[in-house]
Amino acid sequence: MTGGRHPAVLVCTLIGLAVFIPYVARVVFPDSSIHPVSFVALVVALLVMIFRRKEAAAELRRHWPIYAAGLLVAAVGLAMTLLNRGDYGKAYVVNHMVVPLALFAIVQVTLYRRVEAVRTVGMVLVLMGCFQTLLGALQLYTQSPLVFTSKYGEQIWMEAMISEGRVMGTLDHPLVLALFLLICIPLVFSFRNVYVRAGSAAILMVGVLLTQSRLAAVGGALMLVILFFQSVSTRRARVVIVTVIGFALVAVALSPIGQTLIGRFQNDQGSNTRRFVALELFGSVWHEHIWGGSGFGSSYLLTEGASLKSSLENPVLMMAVDIGLVWAIIWVALQIGVALGLGPFSRLNRRRGTHAALYIPGSWLSTLHLQFAAVAALLFTQSFSSTATESASAMLVWFVLALFAVARTNTRLGVVGTEAGSTR
Repeated sequence: MTGGRHPAVLVCTLIGLAVFIPYVARVVFPDSSIHPVSFVALVVALLVMIFRRKEAAAELRRHWPIYAAGLLVAAVGLAMTLLNRGDYGKAYVVNHMVVPLALFAIVQVTLYRRVEAVRTVGMVLVLMGCFQTLLGALQLYTQSPLVFTSKYGEQIWMEAMISEGRVMGTLDHPLVLALFLLICIPLVFSFRNVYVRAGSAAILMVGVLLTQSRLAAVGGALMLVILFFQSVSTRRARVVIVTVIGFALVAVALSPIGQTLIGRFQNDQGSNTRRFVALELFGSVWHEHIWGGSGFGSSYLLTEGASLKSSLENPVLMMAVDIGLVWAIIWVALQIGVALGLGPFSRLNRRRGTHAALYIPGSWLSTLHLQFAAVAALLFTQSFSSTATESASAMLVWFVLALFAVARTNTRLGVVGTEAGSTR
C-alpha cells in the first residue's frame, strides 16, 4: 500500500485517479468542493507517515524548505479565506496547495533510490495519455462526454466545448487535458523502441490538437523536435527526423483538425484581448494586494466588478489578489525552483566541467526529459486560469515536479549512471 515492493504501483494509482476521476464526479461528498482524489491522497500521505516513518522524516529533512514555505503560504491563504469569506474558498487550499504538496512528498518517499520505478511511471503516464487521446477522438465523433455523462451534463459549457471540436477526456477542461498531454510527451523516451516512441508521440500530439490549445500545440511540437534531435548524433538521422516532422506538419495543416486550429490562430474569439484586459486590471490594483487579500475566490469579485467576462486568466495574478502578491510569488518560486533544479535540487553530477547526460538505465529517459515535462507544465499553467476550476491541474504540476526532483535526487546519490552510451 505504501510502495514497498512495487513503488510504481502506488504512484501510478494516485496519478491515475487524478486523471480519470474528474472534479465533476463528486460521489463520496457531492456537496463538497474538495476534489474526490484529494481525500485519497491525504489518506495515502497519512499511511506513508505512519508505516514509513523513517523515510518520511528523512524526506522532510532533505527538502524542508519546500514543505515549510508551501505550508506557510497555505496557512496564510486559509486564514485570510476563513476571516473574509468563511468556508467558501477553503477547498482551494486543499485541492491546489495541501494535496499537491502531499503528493510531492509521497513521490519523493516512494521512489527514493527506485530508479526503474521512475521509468515505469513514465511509461504508464504515456499509456494514460494515449488512452485520453482515444477517448477524446470518440468524444468528438459522438459529440458526447461518454463517461460521467450526467455529471458533465450539469456543466453547460462542457457541451459547448465539444460542439466546438474541443475535447477533455476524463479531465475537467480541454486545457487541463492539454496540460496532461504536454507532461506525457517528453516521457515517450521511457520506451527503448524508437517506433513505440515515435508512435506514442504522434498519438499524444493528436490529442493536443483535439484540445485545440494553440500554446500546447506549439509547445508540444517544439519539445518533440528538440528532444528527438537530442536523442540522435548522426547527420543522417537528423535529416530523417526533419523530413518526417516536415511531412507531419503539412499533413496536420491540411487535416480538418489542423484547419480548425489554424482558424483559432486567425480568430481567437477575443481570448488574447481578455488576457490583456485582465493584465491591465491587475496592474491597476496590485499595490492594494502586496501582503494580503480577501481570501481565495475574491479575484472573481474584482473581475465581476470590472465587468470582465472571465477570470484574471493567470493563477499567480489570481492568488496575488486573493491572498497577497508576496505569498503568490513565494508559491510560484517554489515551483520554479524545483523545475529549474535550484535550491535543494541544485547539485548535479559533473563530467568534464559540464552537466552530465543522466540517463535512467533500460531506457532513453533522462532527467532532461523529465525537466522538459516539468518546465512545460509550469509554463503552460500560467497561460490560463488553471486553478479557476477545481480540476487536477495543481496535482499534475506538482506530480511531474516531484518526478523530476526524485530523479535528480537519485542521480545525486549515484543511483543513475551518467554514461549515455551504456544505458541507451
